[in-house]
Formats: sequence, C-alpha cells, structure tokens
Amino acid sequence: MIKTNTLVDISNFHSQISKTENMFNFFNKKSTNNDSIAPFQDSFTKLQKAGIVSILIIYANADGRINPKEEEQIQNTVGLLNYSLSDPLLNELPSKGRQNLINILKTLNAGQKQWLLISLYELAHCDGNISQIETSYALGIAKDIGFTEGQYLELIQKTSHLRKKQ
Repeated sequence: MIKTNTLVDISNFHSQISKTENMFNFFNKKSTNNDSIAPFQDSFTKLQKAGIVSILIIYANADGRINPKEEEQIQNTVGLLNYSLSDPLLNELPSKGRQNLINILKTLNAGQKQWLLISLYELAHCDGNISQIETSYALGIAKDIGFTEGQYLELIQKTSHLRKKQ
C-alpha cells in the first residue's frame, strides 16, 4: 500500500524535471495535434490526469529513486494524456492525502483503470528491474480502485503476453 508520506515525492519529482520539461514539449504538441488520440485524451478530466501522473510518480519512486528510464516513461505518459507537469494540481494533491488520490482514481471508468494498471506495469518494466515493493504497490493500487487480485493478475498476464509478442 502507498504510504501517505510518499505523496510528497510528487513535489520533489516535479522540481526535478521542470528543468527538462522544455525538452519534452514536443509530446504535448504531437498529442494535441493528433486527432486519433484526442478522444482518449478528452476522456479524462484534468483532475484524473493529475491523479494518474501523481500515482505514476509515487510508483516510480517506490524503490527509493526515479531513474532516467522511469522519468522518460512518465514524460511519455504526460504527453499521451496531453497534460502538463506545471499544472498546480500536482503540487496540491500531496497535501490532500493518499485517500484523496485513490478517490480520484476510483472515478476512472473500467477501461481507464485497466490502462492505468497497464501503465504501472510498463513503468515497472522500463528500468528492467521490477522490485517486490513495486509489485506490492501495483497490487495495492489495483485493489484500491476496485480490482480483485485475480482480475489484476489476469490483466498483467495478458499484458505480459502481448509484450512478448513485440
């Protein structure tokens, strides 16, 4: 389960990558001009996007550090969502506590929740080292947003199978 004090990692991450955000502006431009993903981007509220990015940052820091591959993966997701790391919501969410963040994620529809869990899975794999704590956090998040352990494992198995085909 996510500890409340890990929410402050969002602020640390935000300040860490704000220096490099300009390098990644092409993600936002590319995303907003691409009509094929606009419905996906528009299916999330701004608050949901902030919640997703927040949980990804917390998750990436589960093992005590965010490595460059994890940072890049988060940047890609931010671009895909057509979201900005300079959004003040990212700095406000930590002060509202863990349960508030979970409540935001619970507002996602079933497909969005699956996408979130797959995004967590991909984030765990991007550095080539999946820690036990990352696995525990992902399962905890899945349970918190309404998945059983069996449903989560089935989704991960399908995702893993698809990854192997690539």
